[in-house]
Amino acid sequence: MIRRKLALVLFAATALVYMLTAPGHLGTVDMRAELAVAQSMVSKADFTVSQDLPFVTVPYVVAPNGEHYSDHEIGQSLLLLPAALVGRIAGCTNPSSCPATAQHDAEFAASLLDGLAAAVAVMLMFLLASELGAEIGPSLVLALLFGFTTIEWAYAHDAFDVGPTTTALLLMLFAVVRGLRRDSMRWLLIGGVAAGAAVALRLPSLVCLPFIAAYVVTSTWRQGIVASLRRLAVLGGPVAAALILVAWYNWVRFGDPLQAGYSLASDYYGFGSPLSGIAGELFSPGRSVFLYSPILVAALAGLPLLWRRYRALTVTIVAIVVANVVFYGAYVEWWGGWDWGPRYLVPMTPFLILPLLPLLQRWGDLPRIARGAIYGLAAVGVLVQLLDISVDFQHQLQLLREAGAAAPDAQWWTVQYSGIWRHGQAAAGLLSGSAAYPSSFQFTDLSTAMPLKTVLDVWWVYAWIDGVSPLVLITVVVGAVAVVVGLARWVWRTSVVSASADLDQQEERVSATPAHSGRAQRSADLALRLDEALQGLGGNDVSDK
Repeated sequence: MIRRKLALVLFAATALVYMLTAPGHLGTVDMRAELAVAQSMVSKADFTVSQDLPFVTVPYVVAPNGEHYSDHEIGQSLLLLPAALVGRIAGCTNPSSCPATAQHDAEFAASLLDGLAAAVAVMLMFLLASELGAEIGPSLVLALLFGFTTIEWAYAHDAFDVGPTTTALLLMLFAVVRGLRRDSMRWLLIGGVAAGAAVALRLPSLVCLPFIAAYVVTSTWRQGIVASLRRLAVLGGPVAAALILVAWYNWVRFGDPLQAGYSLASDYYGFGSPLSGIAGELFSPGRSVFLYSPILVAALAGLPLLWRRYRALTVTIVAIVVANVVFYGAYVEWWGGWDWGPRYLVPMTPFLILPLLPLLQRWGDLPRIARGAIYGLAAVGVLVQLLDISVDFQHQLQLLREAGAAAPDAQWWTVQYSGIWRHGQAAAGLLSGSAAYPSSFQFTDLSTAMPLKTVLDVWWVYAWIDGVSPLVLITVVVGAVAVVVGLARWVWRTSVVSASADLDQQEERVSATPAHSGRAQRSADLALRLDEALQGLGGNDVSDK
């Protein structure tokens, strides 16, 4: 019960932080297209895409019947229905002639979606670590490292469908692990629903599913082929339903259940050799997954420890990550286009960080240099995410274009073109009051009620510039921060008290066992290591007061 409360409070606190750092506007044309579909669903009961604001790009592809449609799956548009309803209530009855203020309201609501999805993912990471047998301390630390030192935070801020896809895939993994450990068909069904949601959000999520199916089979084969097939059927049923939904959506738009719209887009370049893409995803200054989430370097060191205890799970997550790296590396446009960091690999972040868990469980046994390295990587990771959050990445990419930067593939291999480098310069400019602004972007900013200068990319700064009462904004922001601090204190105190109670129970069991027993000695050693781990994670001066 205490872990459920901790999970819910962790969600609430994380969601508040993500809401405080939300931009309040849509910085991506992909999300605008998916929102446009949701608005058409609400207002016209169809799936067409309409241009709503002047000088604001809403990408589309032309179907054989001449209609304009998005080239994205239906999943994100379904999640954006509440934002479309906000716009409808504000006066947007026709997406093609939506009042500017109503469209701004809809986009503000849409900008909060990925933050809420990311907060759910952080909660799921805590629950997954707990399900794998970790104590509360290491589980909390892993979840917080995932939520605030990896690219997950950046994509809680930047609106793309990879954010909710990350949550869906993590829910799939957690539900399948719990379903297999507890022999629960209900949890396997939840895992199937999550897998289906991931497919409806991003069709390439299918790459992950054969490995999840293999994990289920290898974990249940001793129970017989019938038991394995039953579990696969429960897991696969919702996925089949999602594929039928996707096929129907394709047929309605393009008259072909297998035409998703990708190949109809002007910026679709197909597949090529994966070698350059893989190298770029892993090692390039502009898109390396390890530069944008430095803590993942430490997670690699935990793979052998995870393998010793959970071999099938370790093989599964490694296979999923490798398959996605190869698949997206084969894209000609492997870098993901107009975005921050390795966008296509964002859904792999939970799988990549999970091997860090056994290191956190053995924190007290780690050499001081190893602990220092993890601290350092975590601190750098927070800084990297803050660089993205502090500055609108669209402005920085537009400045790059205005400067006549080299071809995209060369950009990602040149340090000064890297998003981290450019955002670092922009953040320094913000502090000194001299941040560059792309003049060619001013008409788009005017249409979306954005200031014609580079400012901190959070909603309350824009609201202040737009004339909202400073007293109201200060009250809201300070109040939210106070709630976050209060929730964090409760989580800290509760986790320490719970861990101490668990340790006391272990010591009582040890004392009740004959001293000459080898099992008693091993239990005493385990209790000592747990105590050291807790002291290393939380410090020695924490008390319940």
